[in-house]
Amino acid sequence: MKPKSLPKLPQSLLATTPALAKIPCSQLSKLPKSPRQRGVTYRGLTPGNVTKIIAPRAYDLRPFVDPNHPAAQRASGRGSSSLVNWHSPSDAFRIIAGPKALLLSPDSKVEPGYGGGTMFERWDDKLERAGSSTGASAAGPGWPSTSSWKGKEKAIEGADAAEELSNDADMALSPAMKRWLARRKGVLSKAVPMSIQFANNKAKMGGKVFYAFASKKRVRAAIALVVNQGAKVVEVQGGGGGDSDIVKEIVFDLEEVEKVKEDGWVMKDWTYVVMPTMRLYRMPFTELIPEVREALHFIKTKATGVEEAWVRPPKPYEPPRHRGDHPGGKSKRLSADHAKTRRLNAR
Repeated sequence: MKPKSLPKLPQSLLATTPALAKIPCSQLSKLPKSPRQRGVTYRGLTPGNVTKIIAPRAYDLRPFVDPNHPAAQRASGRGSSSLVNWHSPSDAFRIIAGPKALLLSPDSKVEPGYGGGTMFERWDDKLERAGSSTGASAAGPGWPSTSSWKGKEKAIEGADAAEELSNDADMALSPAMKRWLARRKGVLSKAVPMSIQFANNKAKMGGKVFYAFASKKRVRAAIALVVNQGAKVVEVQGGGGGDSDIVKEIVFDLEEVEKVKEDGWVMKDWTYVVMPTMRLYRMPFTELIPEVREALHFIKTKATGVEEAWVRPPKPYEPPRHRGDHPGGKSKRLSADHAKTRRLNAR
């Protein structure tokens, strides 16, 4: 009896799987000890949904996690001015960063300390910590309260959502949960908390979950190397001595880590959304680390300017200027009337 022949597999399954770029990197085998007490931590730092950061024009009725925040008050259907976009020079990935106030409130709050200061700090709490509940000392004189902004319907919905979240935060917790919150806050005070999410596109990531999972690990590892050990890439002369023998090596600048220990590379209370491609999956660390450094520096600079705009007092109202109010306006109006009169006389 002849054995049954196995069915033929489709060509899509027989196609070769792209492998990771294997480049010898002895520098990563023994990392130097970081001057930081704790490194970058990613767990449990995204309190909501990132839909409004990825697509600001998306229609969603869920409230913001912090509706009293200036970024949430200024968000409109045309987009948000509080977002920072960075594109990779090699088109390997893209990062969109936005304040956590633009995150949509989740349907269920699993963490006992949601709203207790472990995931993010609300705008009202920041003002109270600065010494004023109305924002006069923190935001400067003349800064309007959140109730005077436009969009009364959104303000009412936001007030209800804020009251609901505050009730959840003030609910009676067991002694074990209180100890957990205190221990969690102690860890975050020494570490570098970073809220990072990944938005994968099947067409750009090969349609397999493994590619997206591996790319996520590579980005997080590169960020940790930059923040904890000050990793950077330099070009050194190879053994041959020619121009073609120049190789890239990863070096660690611990003095840089010591200098930026307080300020850091990561924005607090901001969420980073990474959009990877298959090029990121194949990219070695000698190419990924410089782009990660550039991305973190760019987002840090732009986001700092955005936060300064939140506390900057608004400009005084100026009535619109008419055509005759500026030099040359009257002559322009007269010339227009004269041309109209000539057209009527020509008829």
